[in-house]
Amino acid sequence: TGQVLILQDTSCTAEFTLKSYPLTANFLGRGRVTGPGIDCPGQCTASYLYGTTVTLKAQATRKMWDFSGWRGCDSQGNIQITKDVLCQAVFTPDPNIPNAGDGNGDGLKDAYQDHVVSLPDKVTGTYLTLETQPATCVISDIYPDLPETQTIKLDHTKKFPQGMLYFDIACPQAQVSVYYHGMSKLSRNLKFYKFGPKIPGDLTTLAWYQLSNIKYELVTIGGKPVVKGTYTLTDGELGDSTGVDGHIIDPIGLTGVE
Repeated sequence: TGQVLILQDTSCTAEFTLKSYPLTANFLGRGRVTGPGIDCPGQCTASYLYGTTVTLKAQATRKMWDFSGWRGCDSQGNIQITKDVLCQAVFTPDPNIPNAGDGNGDGLKDAYQDHVVSLPDKVTGTYLTLETQPATCVISDIYPDLPETQTIKLDHTKKFPQGMLYFDIACPQAQVSVYYHGMSKLSRNLKFYKFGPKIPGDLTTLAWYQLSNIKYELVTIGGKPVVKGTYTLTDGELGDSTGVDGHIIDPIGLTGVE
């Protein structure tokens, strides 16, 4: 109560402690926010002493999304805690995806689908779109590549007009379609070349080989002709780089364009 009975010389000390305030982090789009005590989604709120400066980091969690800025923090993700605060990371879809963001022409923007990804190739920067079916077959990793980066060289390395595409899909079997937005004509010489072990998981059989049973067609996406190749892959069978593990890994490229 702060009361003291004075019977002699007396010292009375008042103790004060800093208040703590919560910082809540969240995001718009597909991304992740991390910082001391924060890993959002998941742990999105942490408390800090008054006056503490906290630095948050933002990272897009899917291809096709870019970090575009902070709301509630400064441009570097810093904020000084003096009250309850909210800091939001904003992620936006790649604005250059063909057909206003709908690279496979299914009426939905690719950035909001887990089984469709559009990204620029390594050769010309023109877009490739990968689609897997069923739609529950998630694309867990994907990036463009070049044939010359592989450990074994191929005579056709200069004939991959849109380079190669590496992808990892998390399902036991999938129908895969690749849309080549830089190709507008069909050729009788079109061939899908794969680099990987001919016996899935056995690196001693690493080689280039041609995939068969590919359906090639010319489709219209956003009013433009686009070459599309469709084929089926099965976990642990030819076309998959690994054994039976619930994932299909398939670095592939299209050659034979006239």
